[in-house]
Amino acid sequence: MAKKYLHYSVKCFVFRRKGIIIILYLFLLMFFTNCKQSKIQESKLRGKEIPATISAIVEALDQKIIKALRENDPDHVVHLFSEQFPGKTNQARIDSNFMEATRYVRNADFNYMEQIYIKNPYKRSYDTIPAGKENSKFILHNHYSNKEMFISLIRFNYFYDEILLTLIYGNDGDGWKLNFMNFGIINILGKNAVEYYNMAENFYEKGHLIDASNALYLCMQCIAPSKLFFQYRKEEEIHAFNKILASAINSEYKLPFTVKQVSSGPKVFNVYPYKVNGKYYPMIRYLTDIKLWNFDELKEENNEIQDVIEEVFPGITKNNDLIYYRAMNEIPEGDKKVMHYGFI
Repeated sequence: MAKKYLHYSVKCFVFRRKGIIIILYLFLLMFFTNCKQSKIQESKLRGKEIPATISAIVEALDQKIIKALRENDPDHVVHLFSEQFPGKTNQARIDSNFMEATRYVRNADFNYMEQIYIKNPYKRSYDTIPAGKENSKFILHNHYSNKEMFISLIRFNYFYDEILLTLIYGNDGDGWKLNFMNFGIINILGKNAVEYYNMAENFYEKGHLIDASNALYLCMQCIAPSKLFFQYRKEEEIHAFNKILASAINSEYKLPFTVKQVSSGPKVFNVYPYKVNGKYYPMIRYLTDIKLWNFDELKEENNEIQDVIEEVFPGITKNNDLIYYRAMNEIPEGDKKVMHYGFI
């Protein structure tokens, strides 16, 4: 009986030792995996941290891409496209993208917003890369597909705005190839999406709903300069605020609505930011029963509107140097062009 018990105890001891060994193995596996992941984090180099030889190679490629965009000549760089490049085999799509980009970069100065070199990442994995500072903090959603990757974020001046060109390269030891290219508006009149959001919030807190709406409209025009790859840290907050503001405006103004303070009863049906000489002003479009050829009556009606517009839209005269108006005899639908008479 004692021998049987001893045999059983030995088996249990052996089993426990195996269990301890397995646990120790798993612990070591996790430890070295974390070390490896930490090493990957450390392999992200930015700006001047990047080896000069790597920067020189990629910047030369950037110059080739920019030259091809300026000259609308995709054939000059198509050999640089990797197998992963979106629409590589769709020549019509490539031609269309280059043609559109040409007007933004043809005569524009540019500078580097970010340069990031990533060495030996896990292939077929995903990572978020924090970047930017202060009001420009954002995240880059990167999918690792090469042993080495390089991200160039390049800003171009386009009249009063700035365009972001995103170039992502990969290298598996056979040379750098372009995986992704995109361009989009990142700054409007010197402000980015987060700065316009902050303006909109400030207007909203004061009860200036129209100016809040116009500021948020400009925010949404530049919130995604590189599609899903680029995301401001405050993006979810901005979208949540957008719903709150839309609800407040819909409760306050049921478009079209009659301006009851004006004897002729014009109906406002649209208010939006209107760009003039590099600045944005409110454009108020309204429906009038007065014929457009009857200038004297139209002018008298518009004078009445301007006298009460601050009462109708609180803050609008305080926050804007100019307000534009368009009187119409019918509300335009779709792409239909409708005659109007304009006032300032």
